[in-house]
This record gives sequence, structure tokens and C-alpha cells, in this order.
Amino acid sequence: MQFSTIIPLFVAAMGVVATPVNSPAQELDARGNLFPRLEYWGKCTKAENRCKYKNDKGKDVLQNCPKFDNKKCTKDGNSCKWDSASKALTCY
Repeated sequence: MQFSTIIPLFVAAMGVVATPVNSPAQELDARGNLFPRLEYWGKCTKAENRCKYKNDKGKDVLQNCPKFDNKKCTKDGNSCKWDSASKALTCY
């Protein structure tokens, strides 16, 4: 065999040997438990387009709903959700 045909076979064989079948790194998420992913549910008002919910310390938080049609408050007393992981407020 020539040198140029042995090298690709050798590299392929090393790749097969070096790759584990069940890698524990695939099961781990590097950002898995760095912070709790919490969702806070509350009520929104259509006139003010504002959401009111309680945070983890029990305090009431007022936050303006987005002005996009699919995220703004459509009716008084509808639910709204603050997602602490993505820092996004969605009013329904």
C-alpha cells in the first residue's frame, strides 16, 4: 500500500477508537443548574397594557406588556407570564 492510502485509513481508525459510544458529556448540560428557571404568573389589564405578578420575595411587580399583537394584553384579567430565564414577558 502506498503512504497516501494508509494515512486516511489510519486517521479514520483513530477517530473510531477515540470516540466513546456512550459519552457522559452528552448527558450533561453546561448551564443545567446555574440558576433556577422560574415563571411568574400574574394578571394583566388591557387599558394600561400592564402585567402585575408576585416575584419570589412576595413583592408585587408591575411591568408593561410588549406592544406586539401576539404578546399584548387582550382582555382585562387575562394571565401574563414573566420568564426569568429568557427575561421575557408575555401577556395573553
